[in-house]
Amino acid sequence: MTKEQFIAKYDQLVQEEVAKYLTEKAKTLAASGAIDWEKYEDNYLLPKMALSAALKSLSEEFVPFTREYRDDLANFARII
Repeated sequence: MTKEQFIAKYDQLVQEEVAKYLTEKAKTLAASGAIDWEKYEDNYLLPKMALSAALKSLSEEFVPFTREYRDDLANFARII
């Protein structure tokens, strides 16, 4: 894979798959009854908390299965 192919595929994943996943998770959370709407002000705290939880969930779905790729993933995480 070239750098250009990597960036193109990464952008496609973020714009198509990740955005859809994150929005779906936000809608699920909003409909769940788990949020005390009166507790949060009209700022970005609640959306950031929900985004953090959704990203954690997403990271677990994208974990590679082989040891070789898990090692690469750990290395990438240290860099990012």
